[in-house]
This record gives sequence, C-alpha cells and structure tokens, in this order.
Amino acid sequence: EQKQKSHLELMIMQSQIKPHFLYNTLGSIKALADLKESQKASSMCESLIRFYRISLSNGNSVITVGMEMELVDNYLRILEYRYGEKFEYSFEIEKGLEHAKIPRMMLQPLVENAVYHGIKPKDGGGMILVSGRMEDGFMVITVFDDGVGMDENTLREFEHASGGGARFSGVGINNIRERIRL
Repeated sequence: EQKQKSHLELMIMQSQIKPHFLYNTLGSIKALADLKESQKASSMCESLIRFYRISLSNGNSVITVGMEMELVDNYLRILEYRYGEKFEYSFEIEKGLEHAKIPRMMLQPLVENAVYHGIKPKDGGGMILVSGRMEDGFMVITVFDDGVGMDENTLREFEHASGGGARFSGVGINNIRERIRL
C-alpha cells in the first residue's frame, strides 16, 4: 500500500511539469504557420512530438539517460525556435552512461532553470552544458550555464535546502528532490 502511494505521488509530481509549455509551444507553431514558415513549424512540431513521446514513456517513471538526453535535446530545440539565437547547448555524456536508468523528466526542470534564470536575463547569448559521468560508483549529472548566476541570498537558500533543510522556493528543484526521495 505504501509502495502504491509513493508511486501515485511520483506520477502526480511528474505531471506537474509546466503544462503551459505545451500551450506556449503550440502558440509558437501557429505563429510560424501564420508567417508561412512551414519548415520551421514542421521541425518545431516534430521536436514537440518527440519531447512528449519520451516524457510520457508509456507511463514508465524510469527511463535511460540517453532517452532523458533526447528529451532535453528536443526541449532545447523548441526553445531555440521560440527564442532564436539566445543560447547554445551541448551534451558531454560519458560512454556507457546513456544506458543507465534515471527518473523521467529529472533534467528538464534543471535545464529550464538554466535557460529562464541564467541565460534569458543575460545580455547576449549564453551556453548550457549538460555533462554526465560515473564517480566513485555514483552517476553525476551536471547542468551548467554561463548566465547571470544567483545572488548570495538565493544561493544560501538553495544550499540550505540541498542539505536537507527547508524547501527551496523553486518548484522544479523541489519537485526533483521529492521525486528522488520517493
């Protein structure tokens, strides 16, 4: 019963991942279609289809790192269409790690934070790097951006929350932490 309850909680948390992303993306596709940019609209639609195919994953709450990276790649492609040349991104995943298992939609909220809180407020473009490696028997995945950074208070609040203290005010970070716990 407890396992079933935890599974339901996990599914609810995964469904909370920004439903307005679909609305905004469909609006962007419509705008491209209205501008007769059919190739861009088609490519954006294809990325959206792939993004949701992986994010749904037949109800599986765990997928491979490779699938998660494909999901993040499609997410970032969609944002590139929406925001133009605002950022670049790359992935550096250690060979063999792409077959490891990870909770679904674990990295997308971190990448979203990198775009919206790091790169978007920055003058000029920016870079996002997602890297993954094994270290002392643990999978270490890092999302890095060269954006505006955090002020001291936000950083302290985040570090306190990461250490198991109070909850951080960021919805995505709290969602990830709780899903890992479950």
